Amino acid sequence: MRPGPRPLGCALSLVAALLTLSLCPKRAAALDPETVFFCTEDYDGPALLGWCSDGRFFGPVHLGSLGVVAATDEEFFGIVQLALVSHTGDDFFGLSQIGVVAYGNKSVMGVQAGAVTVVERYFAGIQLGGVNVLGDDSWGLQLGGFNYAVAETVGGQLSLVNMAEAIYGVQLGVLNLLDEDYDDEYGSIEGAQLGALNIAFQVNGLQLGWANLARRESAGGQIGVMSAAEGKLSGFQLGPFNYAEHLEGTQIGAVNYAERVEGVQIGIINMADQLEGVQIGVLNIWPNGTVPFLPILNADW
Repeated sequence: MRPGPRPLGCALSLVAALLTLSLCPKRAAALDPETVFFCTEDYDGPALLGWCSDGRFFGPVHLGSLGVVAATDEEFFGIVQLALVSHTGDDFFGLSQIGVVAYGNKSVMGVQAGAVTVVERYFAGIQLGGVNVLGDDSWGLQLGGFNYAVAETVGGQLSLVNMAEAIYGVQLGVLNLLDEDYDDEYGSIEGAQLGALNIAFQVNGLQLGWANLARRESAGGQIGVMSAAEGKLSGFQLGPFNYAEHLEGTQIGAVNYAERVEGVQIGIINMADQLEGVQIGVLNIWPNGTVPFLPILNADW
């Protein structure tokens, strides 16, 4: 009489091949946890709720090692990758990558959520986490406690602290920072910075906050308690204290100062080293003018 299959061996095989194309004990030898759970390049066979082929995962849900680590050497094609640590070695195509740490070695298309989320290459979708990092151009939204985008971002950042090299959209947070990279290529925003402290190398849009700083030629507006434009500002400044190196537009505040004014200053105290326009205020100061101090109105063309 031939012995039947051992119950425990069959049960383990069934669990390892759950909802896959193979439920046969003959694959038990191939179901090494390292190859199955991590979808390595040298494994072709069933995985939990999916299938691994040459390092790629195909299926609805990748749970990896029972929700502890889900990883692929190559691409992910599915709906959800879900584990404490979720990782793709190549592009991610799915609805969401979720984990305490969610990491994409290349591009991610979808939603990435976790305490720490990282995408090294292109990103299109939403990052939701405590710390979010994008390593290349992105299209979408970062939501979290700390957001950092290395290259150009089309969309927005929403968190306590936002940092990027270029934004086409909105930064909303307590601290918003845009700075140039090593070759001065980035550091600009085309859109709006909304926060307590806003700093950008170049602004083409609006800065609204307690303190605003534009570090080189900009176009648009600054609204805040303190606003400063270190280069040329074509636009306006509105708030109690305003400074512009070269103003081509309007300053409205309690104290306005510009090294060069081509436009209008309206305030209690207005100061300009070079004036090609109008000062309206209680005290108008133009040291290089015919009359250095004038009340109410001062003008030169």
